[in-house]
Amino acid sequence: MTGSQKALRVICVLTIVYAVLLLISGGVMLAGSSMSQMQSMSMNVNGTIASYSALALAFGIMFVVFGLVDLFIGILGFRGAKRPNKIGAFFFLAIIGLVMSIIGIIWSIMQGSFDTFSLINFVFTLLCVILARNVRKLAVK
Repeated sequence: MTGSQKALRVICVLTIVYAVLLLISGGVMLAGSSMSQMQSMSMNVNGTIASYSALALAFGIMFVVFGLVDLFIGILGFRGAKRPNKIGAFFFLAIIGLVMSIIGIIWSIMQGSFDTFSLINFVFTLLCVILARNVRKLAVK
């Protein structure tokens, strides 16, 4: 197993752990959104009154969806690191993620505030693309 494969496996394990944390957080938010105390409280969000219950429901759904996507990507990357001829799907998703990350950086600059998370996301995604490309070269040999 090459260094790129080992590094990709570590990154994918971290992605899977992160996905599980997102799924747990989303589940807790979804469960908490039905509590009667949450339904009676509200807050002002950019001039719109929103209940805590609706916000918890929206964030819970978002966390669960993002968690499932990250879990899928982590599993694909782990599988591709183990068998280089199966890296294609992960490589494709990593390229899409890199393009979206670049768009996110441009968007945050255009909004007038540069988000540090966008830069971290870009570096992480670029690392995934580079490692997947290296592993993909092994499949060709």
